[in-house]
Amino acid sequence: MKTLENISTVHGIFCKDDLKGTIEEQVEHCRTTLQLEHCLILKQVHGTHVINVTTPWEEDLPSADAMVTKIPGIALAIKTADCAPVLFHDPLNQVIGAVHAGWRGAIAGALEETVKKMCEIGAKLENIQTGIGPMIHQESYEVSQAFHDQFTNQNNAYKAFFIPGKDQEHFQFDLPGFVTERLKKIGLVNISAINEDTYINENIYPSYRRATHNNTLPLSERILTVIGL
Repeated sequence: MKTLENISTVHGIFCKDDLKGTIEEQVEHCRTTLQLEHCLILKQVHGTHVINVTTPWEEDLPSADAMVTKIPGIALAIKTADCAPVLFHDPLNQVIGAVHAGWRGAIAGALEETVKKMCEIGAKLENIQTGIGPMIHQESYEVSQAFHDQFTNQNNAYKAFFIPGKDQEHFQFDLPGFVTERLKKIGLVNISAINEDTYINENIYPSYRRATHNNTLPLSERILTVIGL
């Protein structure tokens, strides 16, 4: 388990070397380890919908990519295998949030929507501490011209997050840099990160892209990133 030190509540990054079994077994392990009543996961869809958790769910998982809550005893868990898991905590007002931010969610505004929802239930922007978990890094993230154009067509300044790839009309995309920049644009200043590449750290992290390249799909493992009050 690895921790994001600036989040002053119970939380963790659970990796495949620390925790094996199904997602359901991992969730239950997290719940008991953190000594909380509930640990919730989502049916993640690479979108921007944020759920304000007031009542825990059981078997029917809602489709969303982010959760916020101010209810004690509830842990919010995000599954990733190259995308960015991002945790938020306002320690003064005791509001937390967790978001699954791949490139689709990040460019569409998932991070901003999560912080907005936190503020709607009592958080203050200036109090929010942010932790970013491991994700795929630029040296491992080759993308197409069409991918590049989706970003630069939205904002020409996003060229800064691309460098030329090995192949013609391909680029290397800086997902950690893009996520961090979006967080800073919101106005967040207390940001820390586990600066590790899921793709190259094969003995630590599962990676969807690595499994694709190695022809080992479907990928059964995920990183589970958890925060709770």
